[in-house]
This record gives sequence, structure tokens and C-alpha cells, in this order.
Amino acid sequence: MGLALGASQSVGTSVADLEDDFDYMCQVMSQTRPTAVNLFWDRANARGLRSEKLSTQEPEKIKARLVEEARTFFGKIIEANRALGRFGADLLADGDTVRTHCNAGALATAGDYGTHLA
Repeated sequence: MGLALGASQSVGTSVADLEDDFDYMCQVMSQTRPTAVNLFWDRANARGLRSEKLSTQEPEKIKARLVEEARTFFGKIIEANRALGRFGADLLADGDTVRTHCNAGALATAGDYGTHLA
């Protein structure tokens, strides 16, 4: 969602301006969180969407579509996290403890919980 929101703030007046801004945002995000795999999925999805140009040369329509796609992607990530929890639940007995790191909280993943709370 961060890339879509960033793109929605672009003040570019053409598709080329928007693409330049978006490329810069992708570069910054990849350097900020280089191990955030789901961030790279989002970036690849948004770049693919952007590259098809949505059959329009209107930056505002492209921005809106990027936000729409980010929301769809968000839903998919939430479902993936829940599935991970369902699959992992069979491996744990009542009273077991699990130590987690990386992608363990809502800050690192999408939604109200991280993959460890799925």
C-alpha cells in the first residue's frame, strides 16, 4: 500500500512523470527494507500494473488503480497469513511456546497481526 499511496501523492502531470516518481519510490523502499519479501511482491505487482499503463494516459486513473490493486493485494496477504496460522496450528500442542523473529508483528506484515499471530 505504501507504494500506491506514494504514487497517489505524485504531482507529475504525465504518465512519464508518474513512472519516474514511482521508480524512485521503489528504489527507496527496496533500500529501506531489503529483506521484506512481501514488499517486493507488491512492488512487482504494481510495476506490472503500471507497465500495462491501464490503457490510459491519465495519471489520476493509474493512481486510483494502483490503490485498488494494493487493497486487493492486502486481502491476499491477510488470507495467506491466516492460512499459515491454520497450517501451523496442527503442529502445536496446548501449552507449546513458539519463538519468532522477522515478520513477527503487524509492523512487518499487513493487517492487525503478523504471521506469528495468524
